[in-house]
Amino acid sequence: MLKTLYKWYGRKVTIAVLTTIVILLVFALYSTTDSENNDDKPSDQTELATRSVQVANAGEFMSESARTYIGTIDARNRVTVETESGGRAVSVPVRLGQRVSAGQVLVSLEASNEQVAVSQARAALEAVKAGALQSDSGVREAEVAVSSAQEQAVLVMQESYTLTRRILNDTLDSFYSNPDSPLIGLRINSFGQTTFLNNERREIGQMLPEWQSRIGQNMDTESLLLDIEQTISRLERIKSLIDTFINLVENQPRDFTLAGRPIEQYSAELLSIRSTLNNQIRNLQGARTGINQAESALARARIGGTESETSLAQAQIRQAEATLEAAQVRLAKRVITSPITGTVQELNVQTGQFVNAFSPIVEIINEDAFEITVFVTEQDLAKIEIGRTVTINETDTGVITNIAPAIDQRTRRVKVIIATESSNLTAGKNVRVSFASTTDREPSIDEVVSIRVPIRSVSFSGTDASVFTLNDEGVIRSIPVTLGEISGSTVTVSSDELSAETQIITDVRGLSVGQTVRVIE
Repeated sequence: MLKTLYKWYGRKVTIAVLTTIVILLVFALYSTTDSENNDDKPSDQTELATRSVQVANAGEFMSESARTYIGTIDARNRVTVETESGGRAVSVPVRLGQRVSAGQVLVSLEASNEQVAVSQARAALEAVKAGALQSDSGVREAEVAVSSAQEQAVLVMQESYTLTRRILNDTLDSFYSNPDSPLIGLRINSFGQTTFLNNERREIGQMLPEWQSRIGQNMDTESLLLDIEQTISRLERIKSLIDTFINLVENQPRDFTLAGRPIEQYSAELLSIRSTLNNQIRNLQGARTGINQAESALARARIGGTESETSLAQAQIRQAEATLEAAQVRLAKRVITSPITGTVQELNVQTGQFVNAFSPIVEIINEDAFEITVFVTEQDLAKIEIGRTVTINETDTGVITNIAPAIDQRTRRVKVIIATESSNLTAGKNVRVSFASTTDREPSIDEVVSIRVPIRSVSFSGTDASVFTLNDEGVIRSIPVTLGEISGSTVTVSSDELSAETQIITDVRGLSVGQTVRVIE
């Protein structure tokens, strides 16, 4: 046959035609095979329809994620412990060369003012709670609470007067000659401020009799609030005078003596007085708050409890609780603890000695110590305290040794330092740190409404957010939610359609509304 074709068309043409036919047959064969293979594979839509997901009740995540943060580990071989505020050391229970543990007390500073602030905050909280429970039949109890708040304010104003007189007699008058006479004079170099200082001492002395006679004369709320404001103004004036003398003392010759005492001894005394005045001003502000809260409780009792009044009372209770917790934090900071376990290398404080703010008081060394740095939210700040144990990576433990005194204005977070000696940790790595709550308070209704879930269970679309749940046929539907606080890998969400029992998909990445999925355990 090939010979016939060669004869008819020539050898080259025949070979070209046969080659083309072979190529076409091979292409047809591969096309058929590929089509058969494609028939065996599901379509993209079929694959999506059979995707497996996991679901869980939204409430299951709440206990696991509460107050959990990511922290960074650093090696800490040597640490210098400083005070955050000044004060007199009332106890130094360690000695040079002693072995101490993380969280062990090193120095206790005088804390009488902080204890008073805690007591006042606790009393204010009780007053608010009492007010929240008032009804028409409880007006008398609310009136008693107002009287108690007013009496407390009078007591604090009396303390302020006594404090001012003691400051004048025991300290400031050491700088004056004839302080209570028209021939008043200064006993130190005033650097051109003699007239101002003499006039201030004279006017403060003249106002004391009127100040004393006015205390407690008017017990109505309006008069008491005006007296509190005037007392605060007077203490601020005394504090300004103290600041002036602090600057003058620092500029006196080092060998100068006053009333038989070296001039530098007055510096620490004046700084201590200034701190006491600040605390007393806070006490006055607390008394003012107590009166206002007690009056609000009385007003609610007289008009009866309505739904809006109840909500207001709950908000005031939470505010009073936060005030109490903040006062407790300030009190806790008067007890200085060791950030690491180690040996006391240096000890720069003795019982009875006045310690200035941010003074290095103890140096501790340890070759195997670590510290973890985390940044907590404002909400969680009031629920933790120095010395409390925390959980690290669910298996190890550490101790809170330092809480920053201020909130970062950019991130709205607070730096917390945790000490640990766990052998399972490595410097430079990240860990999960869980904080236990320091309060046994039951959550309020507003707190229960919001549910904390993993971020991966929330779908984001522009400015909107939602969680996914399933209908009876396994089809995804969306529940719009409002986002709240983000903490670590979790976020607080709330919605009228969402409760702790709602089953949600635990990981919504790659999923879409209307898609059919299969639930797996």
